[in-house]
Amino acid sequence: HLPTVVLDESRTPESRDLVAAFENTGNFRIIGQVDGRPSLDRAIARGDAQAGIVVPYDYPRRLARGEPATVQVIVDAADPLSSQSAIAAAAGVVQVRNLLVLALYALYKSQGPSFVPRYLTLLAAGGSRAPEALLKDFGVDIRSENFWQAGFDTIKAMVAELEAAA
Repeated sequence: HLPTVVLDESRTPESRDLVAAFENTGNFRIIGQVDGRPSLDRAIARGDAQAGIVVPYDYPRRLARGEPATVQVIVDAADPLSSQSAIAAAAGVVQVRNLLVLALYALYKSQGPSFVPRYLTLLAAGGSRAPEALLKDFGVDIRSENFWQAGFDTIKAMVAELEAAA
């Protein structure tokens, strides 16, 4: 559990949900919020924190548009084993969220315009409930291999498209 400070420039349900996902990995223990990058850097330099998470102000807007939403994770590498574990956990959080977005995109492609209002309702719920419950209301069983396979199939189609263009 690396003591971690958060610079949440977005301050939205989506950003709080993301920070909770980092904490739920067991590698990050949120010890506080900071008000700017200098405060985050000072907390790490003083040893008060060993990691920092920066969520940019446009995080939810980029998610809603289906654009890449960048989040910065800063880890003090003084303890190489802990820092490597934290970096791997951070990558896992991002990969699962990307796969979820791609699986939902596959649903959008199959359902068309009727998908949009339900998706906006899902986004508006943010981190108000557990992802499994929110997606169940959306008609998605996140324990279903078929749902996740749709995300992998989307990746496969994208790779094929890139290979064809090369």
